Amino acid sequence: MSMENLVVWQDSGMPTVSEINAKCQDSGHSVEFDSTIEMFNHTGYLPAKLDGHETGFEFYYLSKDSPDLIELDPYFKDSQGVMSVTRGDFRENLVALIFLQAVSQLTDGAYLGLSFDIAKNSADTPGYLQSEIEGMRVEVEREERKAAERLERQKARSETEGPPPLHSEQKAAPKSKGSFWSRLFGLDQ
Repeated sequence: MSMENLVVWQDSGMPTVSEINAKCQDSGHSVEFDSTIEMFNHTGYLPAKLDGHETGFEFYYLSKDSPDLIELDPYFKDSQGVMSVTRGDFRENLVALIFLQAVSQLTDGAYLGLSFDIAKNSADTPGYLQSEIEGMRVEVEREERKAAERLERQKARSETEGPPPLHSEQKAAPKSKGSFWSRLFGLDQ
């Protein structure tokens, strides 16, 4: 399932990547977006580094008079915005939420969570996104912990059992006792 989230604003222009990176750092997030990207011209995958891990998300800039915004609501005719599209990866979701929070703070933008019909006005958006970021960070940490535990179990198993044999003996398939249907209805007994 993909999740589409937007931040929409009216008066200010689109922040630069440098401004977004600075806002993320000021907010205490260890995230960095590629500063060579021009936000107005970029669509598709937006690479980022989060806590030293390579990640990113699908990104779209929606200019004023964008049909995508007007279809959501004619009120957005004079608005612009950014949309993130994420899938099942928690780290991807986390970095997208951090990005949207920074943009909302820089533009006084409102948040729209299209996947769940959530709308937050510009005053409530940063706080709402902060609580979502905190929840997503818990999920990222849980996934990292599970991955580390799986690795430990695999390591322990390989140390106690040794490597699997190269050629295992296969048992001969049992002789057929008739067709599936005859066995099902007991016709071959």
